[in-house]
Amino acid sequence: MIIHSIVSLDDIFFTPNDCATKLVPIKYGFVEVESGENSAVRRLISTNPSDYLNVEYQPCCKFKI
Repeated sequence: MIIHSIVSLDDIFFTPNDCATKLVPIKYGFVEVESGENSAVRRLISTNPSDYLNVEYQPCCKFKI
């Protein structure tokens, strides 16, 4: 089989990470948070542009669930 695509093979043959994640609802969307002691932010899904500038939702910070 030959795949002719501009999309990388990692995106086509995606394998999820071992760590569990939760989607925590916020006012205008969701925050994807790693479950466990660290509970770090992995991804922000929001329709509000100011959420992306909010310090609480940065990946380096711990998120309070």
